[in-house]
Amino acid sequence: MVDLYPGVSGSFVINIRSLPIKAMWWREECPVYHPYLLMSYGLFKAILKDDKQVLNETRKFLHVPDNAHVMLDSGGFQVVLGKNLDPNEVLMWQINNSSPNDVVVPLDIPVNPEHDTIDIVEKRASKTAKNIELWIKKFDKLNNKTQILVPLHGYSNK
Repeated sequence: MVDLYPGVSGSFVINIRSLPIKAMWWREECPVYHPYLLMSYGLFKAILKDDKQVLNETRKFLHVPDNAHVMLDSGGFQVVLGKNLDPNEVLMWQINNSSPNDVVVPLDIPVNPEHDTIDIVEKRASKTAKNIELWIKKFDKLNNKTQILVPLHGYSNK
């Protein structure tokens, strides 16, 4: 039995602790093999709470092979929902769980042009730019070939 939890926009989040290996579509043993996967730090942190070992070894915990293609999302949208995410924790999670086939998304702070003042928009864009610089420096220093996808997005109630 796989446990599902309500996600955002009508989606569902799978309780990874209850997912049998045969149901992991990114594994060749699965009848519907598809080696692509999105992992979001914000959601995994919410699900795993303080289980730092599993959080730092999410890829290993999920039996994700090195030849799979994973997008490691920072969870920036979770910040808009009121979650406090530490950029350094997000970055370390992505480093610990990425391979050269993967794409990482630095922590961005989305804006809402309908409600945010220009000062708030500028502060969030500046923080996002600083995070992007941090990601590039760290991955370059590690000589890590993982691709970095630069985010810049917002949202609207319309």
